[in-house]
Amino acid sequence: MINRLETMRSEIDGIDRKLKILLSKREKLVKNIGKLKKLHNLKIKDKTREKKILKNIKSPFIKKTFKTILSASKSLQKQI
Repeated sequence: MINRLETMRSEIDGIDRKLKILLSKREKLVKNIGKLKKLHNLKIKDKTREKKILKNIKSPFIKKTFKTILSASKSLQKQI
């Protein structure tokens, strides 16, 4: 059981490393989008885009995670 647990945790660690890289890339893009929105006087919140992103997500865990990501993205853009 311990070996299986360690194997699964190791797999999660690998996924977490990939998520960190992808979220870092997303953060940079979000900041650049925020600059463009500010330059063109666009609203930070885009309800249509958010609905499109969340539309086909069935898993409550994944949906909640994406809502958190969207919220953090809007917060970053407000700081610009």
